[in-house]
Amino acid sequence: MIKLSNDNQGSSLVEIVIAMAIFSLISTSLASLLMGSFGLLTRRSEIIQANNLADEGIEVLRFIKDNKWNNLLYEQSAINRDSGQWELSGEGTSEQIGIFGRRINLYPIFRNDSGEIVASNTEGAILDVYSRKVEASVDWEVMGMLQKQARRVTYLTNWDSFFWKQEDWSGGSEQEL
Repeated sequence: MIKLSNDNQGSSLVEIVIAMAIFSLISTSLASLLMGSFGLLTRRSEIIQANNLADEGIEVLRFIKDNKWNNLLYEQSAINRDSGQWELSGEGTSEQIGIFGRRINLYPIFRNDSGEIVASNTEGAILDVYSRKVEASVDWEVMGMLQKQARRVTYLTNWDSFFWKQEDWSGGSEQEL
């Protein structure tokens, strides 16, 4: 007769340790996946906010252009609404909105004889005083080290104006306006 031993306490302990290791590996992986998902949602939310701020900057410039074209005289400015109406803050200004920094850049437009936009150093380039290139940039940091940017670019035109040209100089060059 063969006597079987009922001594399997050691193997049960090994099985419990292996099961706990597998459980902790799966739990850590799931926790890491969830934390990464929440981080991604936060970054996505920041991207949406930055894009909205850049879009707002372009729309405010359209509003300013429609009200008074001559107010678009800066190269870089922030926008504000202190007086109850949107306006540019002044040359070289930018604004901080929470974690976001926004600036508006306005560039002159040059055209050739055919009316096409060309670089300022192109031969025969003429400054178009009725058009401006506008760029709204929003910058922020992700996790305290990675610099991100949302940017919108458009062209604004003072299409409702006209170029006044005096052709009758019969009164002489010292005429009153």
